[in-house]
Amino acid sequence: MSLHPVIRITTFLILVAALARLDLPALLFLLLLFFVFAVPRFSIYLMTVTRFAWRLKWFWLSIILLYALLPQSAVNEQAWFHIDGMWQGVIRCLGLLLIVMYFVLLVHPIPVDRLQAAWIWLMSPLRFIGLSPQKLGLRIGLTFYAVQQLQVQTSSLPALRFRNLPDHLYQFVAHAITQSASAQMAIQQTPVQPESPQWLQWSLPILTMCALTILLWI
Repeated sequence: MSLHPVIRITTFLILVAALARLDLPALLFLLLLFFVFAVPRFSIYLMTVTRFAWRLKWFWLSIILLYALLPQSAVNEQAWFHIDGMWQGVIRCLGLLLIVMYFVLLVHPIPVDRLQAAWIWLMSPLRFIGLSPQKLGLRIGLTFYAVQQLQVQTSSLPALRFRNLPDHLYQFVAHAITQSASAQMAIQQTPVQPESPQWLQWSLPILTMCALTILLWI
């Protein structure tokens, strides 16, 4: 029995909320847990995580340098580079990398139409304050569709040369504009029928919340 998209998204959001406050042993435990759950499709998950992480390489480096250049205590204020700060930056990067890893494990495999339906189901209480979950779900679906199309387009681009850069940029922008209208029509025509997950599957986010609460208290 596969997990319902609502369960996947809810579990992922719980993990994101807790990862920023976990220390190194808890982060390493979640890293080990990822490899356990990723065993059935390990090579696919690892390749996808590596691709996402490589695209964020300058983001990781900037965080580590920022922590390394800022003093973590009044004792080391005179030094311009702080080893303890760099170590804290590495820990923060590990937490952010775990967010990417669990996104690939839980959210990335969901098709766009089912993802849109799951967000509509999760945002259904917004009807009571006058907001439309269908419109919000449509925007989320369009965003994910655009990201997927841009990934395909950028991966198919040839090696860029400086003299050909204006032509490549023009083709890239023109393709994005022509695809936007067709993408909106395709997603609007997709039948979105949110379905409630089975009650037994709610045990996963509940157990995840309990386990993360224990890790925060240890």
